[in-house]
Amino acid sequence: MRMDNKLLEILCCPVSKRPVGVLDTKRLDALNAAIEQGKVEYVDGEQVDEQLDEGLLTDDGKVIYAV
Repeated sequence: MRMDNKLLEILCCPVSKRPVGVLDTKRLDALNAAIEQGKVEYVDGEQVDEQLDEGLLTDDGKVIYAV
């Protein structure tokens, strides 16, 4: 799914209020590899076990939201 640019302009992290952008393929592949190795956790500490097809990344690179 391609994100609408106008929507991306208004979206932000609900906690930090930082802008978000589409997670690029290189980072998505690296994230999915880390998920496969059991190295990724949700904010609450629970392990992420499902790989992502798409994501949004905060501009500081600290938080990823599944799309």
